[in-house]
Order: sequence, then structure tokens, then C-alpha cells
Amino acid sequence: MPSMPAQIESSRLQLRRWTPNDAAARREALYISDGHLRPWIPFMSHEPRTLEATREVLVHYALEFEVGLHHRFAVWADGRLIGEVLLIGGGPAEEREVGYWQHVSHCGHGYMTEAVDALLTTATEALDVRRYRFRCDRRNSASSAIAKRLGAEFDALESAGEDVVLEHWLLAG
Repeated sequence: MPSMPAQIESSRLQLRRWTPNDAAARREALYISDGHLRPWIPFMSHEPRTLEATREVLVHYALEFEVGLHHRFAVWADGRLIGEVLLIGGGPAEEREVGYWQHVSHCGHGYMTEAVDALLTTATEALDVRRYRFRCDRRNSASSAIAKRLGAEFDALESAGEDVVLEHWLLAG
């Protein structure tokens, strides 16, 4: 069975799967970035969590990683948590949904584009993924810009509840 490596390197970044030891860094990044992330990221409705609850979430992420369902990576640069990139499984084996969030203090440096590119390059080789789907809130132009920069093409719009429209972008791996 194909599997993702636990760590991926790019020119400036280290992507490594989350561990419970990352709970404090994640907790701090989400706290500082709350206003920046809350409008766009569904899991923010469960924040703020306690440090122990954050550790439990990271244990769950590790189990999902082990069975190959979802692959979530903390993104680090020079020892600083930049954000997260993830591949969401559950659909066709050759397709994954891509997700990401970024610490508010590290926006505007191309980190997320670099991190997502490294993730997709690795997944294409390691998992034989052939298609990536990005679902971005239409109002979140920064998120859509990452998909566009990586070469994804607009595919469809999806209503996702009151006042929320998601743009679907597809990228062939």
C-alpha cells in the first residue's frame, strides 16, 4: 500500500506530520490567527480548544495519517510554525482535496504556495494521486490565488450554506 513520508522538505520549509508535542505551537498559532482564520476555516468553530484537547486532536490526526485517510502536515520555517497543509481522502483513490491555513504573521511570503506545491509533488509520487481539488470560499481571494498559482483551473461553484459559496479548482497531478 502506498504511503506518504512523515516529513517533506522544500527550499525554505519543513512539512512534517503533526505530533502531540506540537500542541502548544498549534494552540498559539490558532489563538493569534483566530480573526484571520475563523471566517474561512470550518474547524475554527471548535476553537479555542484547551491544550489537552488540542493534543487529542493531534493524536487523532496521527491515526488518520497512519491509515492513509488524511495527511496533515505542520509547516515550519526556521523553527516557527507557519501553518498547515493537508490532503483529504475519502473520495476516488486518484483524487484528493487540498486544504491549508496560515499563521497570520507569516502571510505574504509565498510560504503556503511553496508548502502546497511540495505536498502535491510528494503525493503525486507517493500515492499516485492524479487530481487535486481545492475548495475555497469565494470571498477568500488569498486561498483561491494559491490554487491559481499552482495551475489549478476553475471547475464549479458550490453553495455551502447561508452566504457561503465555494469555488472548486482542479489540478491534474
